[in-house]
Amino acid sequence: MKNQGLKAVIARCADFYGPGITNSVIGERFFSQILKSHTFEWLGNSHVLHSFSYVDDAVEAIIVLAESPNSTGKTYHLPVANPDMTGDQLKNLIEKITNQPLKLSLLTRNITYLLQFFAPLLSQVREMMYQNEYSYVVSSKKIERDFPNIVVTPLADGVQKTVDWYQSKLQK
Repeated sequence: MKNQGLKAVIARCADFYGPGITNSVIGERFFSQILKSHTFEWLGNSHVLHSFSYVDDAVEAIIVLAESPNSTGKTYHLPVANPDMTGDQLKNLIEKITNQPLKLSLLTRNITYLLQFFAPLLSQVREMMYQNEYSYVVSSKKIERDFPNIVVTPLADGVQKTVDWYQSKLQK
């Protein structure tokens, strides 16, 4: 960036979720399975930690970074919800929010290999499986330190808003 005279900032995002987000690891397919068939379909290992970014927080942070001359030439991770959770912990949180038990269904590397012939998108998911087979923990401490007014929505609040949005969408 500096060598080319560009004024830019790099903003990296963990797996994002939220109302209106359909094309994400925990997007439309994920929440539809939960609300329609009470199935918590998790990609990879449900016992490892994972970081999530609430979409409204990510968008707000991008705007702050774009408007700040102090961010030029730097790299930031967009806000991630604390605490990071395992798939099992997220399942428990969603069971509490929806007040319904959920059946755990794991999509492992081998299962996604077989299913990719019927759902081609899964071939792309397999390339990123490492993020779900091992802990995928992202720290947003740098952006929170440099821009203390940045909002970080607690995971429970963001998931509640997302469940509410999908429930209203399914009722239409």
